[in-house]
Amino acid sequence: VCSSDLNRLDRETADFDRAVEALRARFGHQVVALQLAVGAQAGFRGVVDLIGRRAYLGPECSEAEVPAELADAVEAARDHLVEAIAEVDDDLLAKYLDGEEIAADVLWAALRTAVCQGAVAPVLAAAGGHNLGVRLLIDMLVAVAPSPADRPSELSPDPNGPLAAFVFKSLADPYVGKLNFFRVYSGTFRSDAHEVYDAAKEKLERVGQLLCVRGKSQEPAAEVVAGDIGAVAKLADCPTGDTLTTRDHPFTLRGIDRSGEHTSEL
Repeated sequence: VCSSDLNRLDRETADFDRAVEALRARFGHQVVALQLAVGAQAGFRGVVDLIGRRAYLGPECSEAEVPAELADAVEAARDHLVEAIAEVDDDLLAKYLDGEEIAADVLWAALRTAVCQGAVAPVLAAAGGHNLGVRLLIDMLVAVAPSPADRPSELSPDPNGPLAAFVFKSLADPYVGKLNFFRVYSGTFRSDAHEVYDAAKEKLERVGQLLCVRGKSQEPAAEVVAGDIGAVAKLADCPTGDTLTTRDHPFTLRGIDRSGEHTSEL
């Protein structure tokens, strides 16, 4: 678990605190809230950033003071978060134990280290249908989530390198038929490639239309470069978990481990 976003907190049965505890019980003490929800269920209207002690309300993420009724909960949750972050750095841990205030920018930097090491899995709050908390989720991913450059790899994320595209999702679309969603880890997936090589099955697949999918809209794409996500229509026999390459550079990326899957209430 790198991070988790509890979505649809505007639902009638949504409970952010209960969901965080369920995640912690399932995945361990490294799961820790990075935010608290402002309001609940139909009254959910934004989040509190625990590191900065600021509230962000509405679809515009308007910055505001922490609501008075959440002040105590914010301090308790922030203390738990800071302790979890500080455990990856001896100097920070000493400051925390001495009761020193740790600057927000220092905490963000240490949080990134903790996330990259798998020592902390931050949990955020959102209601995507109403665009609540979404911008902060994206900002967090940019600020602290690990990138391919943070770990050694057999592949370089080079658009000019050999093609390696991992199929992470497959579904049936009523208009275009079977769709395979993929992420390109190396090279460039071009719509004029005509065919790609399924390294797992050791067989060629004829390439249909490449698509850039944004919500419910699907736009034709001429190419998808390393680091980007796209979809391809009507591959004959390419299930989730296969790697698409070229025949002269076959490569198989590690598949999806489903052994730890758990269906959460949110």
